[in-house]
Amino acid sequence: MNIKILLLALVFFFVPTALSAQQESSGSSSVNQPLSAAIDSSLEESGKKVDFLIDARQVKSKSKVIYTGEVRKVGEKKRRFLELWLESRGLSPKAIELLQKEARFREGDKDYWLPVRRKILEDIAEQVKKGETIVIHTLLAGGVPQTNSIEWVFVVGEYSK
Repeated sequence: MNIKILLLALVFFFVPTALSAQQESSGSSSVNQPLSAAIDSSLEESGKKVDFLIDARQVKSKSKVIYTGEVRKVGEKKRRFLELWLESRGLSPKAIELLQKEARFREGDKDYWLPVRRKILEDIAEQVKKGETIVIHTLLAGGVPQTNSIEWVFVVGEYSK
């Protein structure tokens, strides 16, 4: 399979992993911001034909959203993107097993289907009511181009009420 990936970095492949590891060790924290603020909107107008966009910035955010209560299995194209993203970060291919499902969250007038770590999704399902506002802690992995837009992929790693 021939897959075109746009890696959003000034330097090649190893910089994102090295920077990510450096940020984690230095205690870099998430920024309180809407999900839309983490997106580099210039990429939506780049005109480049790619299968996936891996965002080397790895922007961490804390965003206030409404949990809709809807959960589904991650689709095949997004799953393939997540596998490549995990590989680009030097993680085991088995890590994809932690991101099998995604939940729908609403922020303002926009809905996002976001992959959620298995344990966190279980906790949300038990402790959060449909329609309740929570804060999700995300990492912007990149995007999956659609016909006329890009579906941005934020991985949910934690949440708080």
